[in-house]
Amino acid sequence: MFSGEGNRDILENYLEVALAIFEEEGKLDNSPVALQPERLDLPDSLLSYPGKIAADAKTHRLIIADSGHNRLIVCTPDGVIRDIIGSGLPGNADGDFETAHFYHPQGLAFHGEDLIVCDTDNHLLRRVDFGARSVTTIAGTGEQGGYGQRGSAALKVALNSPWDIFIHANTGYIAMAGPHQIWSIDLKTHRLEPFAGSGHEARRDGERLGAAFAQPSGITGEVIGNQLLRLFIADSEISCVRQIDLRSEKVGTLVGGDLFQFGDHDGAEDSVRLQHPLGVHFHDGKIFLADTYNHKIKVLDPNLRLCKTLFGDGTPGFENGRAPRFFEPSGLAVLHGKLYVADTNNHAIRALDLHTKQAATMNLKPQELPLTDHLVAMGTPAQRLAQQILRPGTAHVYVKIALPETMIFNEGSPLQILARSRNDSLRLPETMMTVPRPSHEVVLPVLVSAVEEESALRLEMIYYYCDKTNNLCLVRQAVYELPIRITNSGADRIEIMDAPA
Repeated sequence: MFSGEGNRDILENYLEVALAIFEEEGKLDNSPVALQPERLDLPDSLLSYPGKIAADAKTHRLIIADSGHNRLIVCTPDGVIRDIIGSGLPGNADGDFETAHFYHPQGLAFHGEDLIVCDTDNHLLRRVDFGARSVTTIAGTGEQGGYGQRGSAALKVALNSPWDIFIHANTGYIAMAGPHQIWSIDLKTHRLEPFAGSGHEARRDGERLGAAFAQPSGITGEVIGNQLLRLFIADSEISCVRQIDLRSEKVGTLVGGDLFQFGDHDGAEDSVRLQHPLGVHFHDGKIFLADTYNHKIKVLDPNLRLCKTLFGDGTPGFENGRAPRFFEPSGLAVLHGKLYVADTNNHAIRALDLHTKQAATMNLKPQELPLTDHLVAMGTPAQRLAQQILRPGTAHVYVKIALPETMIFNEGSPLQILARSRNDSLRLPETMMTVPRPSHEVVLPVLVSAVEEESALRLEMIYYYCDKTNNLCLVRQAVYELPIRITNSGADRIEIMDAPA
């Protein structure tokens, strides 16, 4: 019997032999399996597989890692969306809130007024500056790191699936799921290094650098009197909750079993059984725990090592009220007496009232915005184009539309373009253009300043087109982001080609 990691070649050999035997005995069914895209079963939601969630009591807001959409959503506790961070396209480009890209972001934590983001599938840490409305990379190379890495300047270290982060003072503690370790980053000096875990995949307690974890995916901390006493970790692959005592410098296990020991049993210490917990949040002396594969929210007393179910009955579902059901919950945050849960496979945020024990689903709703702020639907992915060089004076942006051969414009509906510039280096005489009778080419004038600097254009476009064969009409919503550099040797025109599929 083979299990765990590192046995792929051996298992492949066994499978090849087994397949040959069953083929010879006529026991294989080679007929196609009927499959359909998972997106066809998704609920009508603004979210896609939300991962982690962070709360800011000072500004009364929640930040949601909308992981499947590669973006972050900023909203009020009652669900009004205040901002969206990220274009929605997968990538690792830094930039402003509209042009920056993420790739399945997860863990979130505030550092002062800024937000630090575990950009998990990019293997990066990003900083969100709300004042400047910017996203910058602060750790990682963009490559996936291996095992046995040493500390260094943060931008020189290849990270490996950073899944969650807890910040105290100027230190961030990162649940690095890939190498089965906890890392730390000094957010002032940007020094990054292993903090706990040898890199072996196991449940091993003891001195923090010699201990072992197994895919740690959630982290939180106990702070008393401005002193960080303990870190608590959702150690997913061994279905445990671990702790790092900062006073003794030792790792211990609060509840749970070991590799391949999982289940659903409340109780104390090693008798507790969990199943792949992904989220932990320390609040008011207790640890709230997302017992992900058991579809439950549990509460753990870290001193008595007692764990019990708080919400959920173990059956995946989507129910509110006093008997709620979840579908693989992960991220957790407490704000104003409510526990907010990223209910990942329900594509929802759930609000659990800790006093009444009632569960509700947050109704996310776009903030009312003037037409001049947004033209297309909120969250429409932006396409980032290559940088263009313009010279001072008057330039023109040629927007060319290439419809499929069977399509024509719906002449009864206008074509609209909303254009904005990053700064005063590019000035648009008309920010909103409406073309009553759409055509395949629209020209926008741009006034380019004489100052040589960087800028950018953002174009939002909406138009309607129809199939000539069956009169089926569609709406096209597109967003283009175009970095611009101004020099005397630049051009006086830009072309953007829009080609709906």
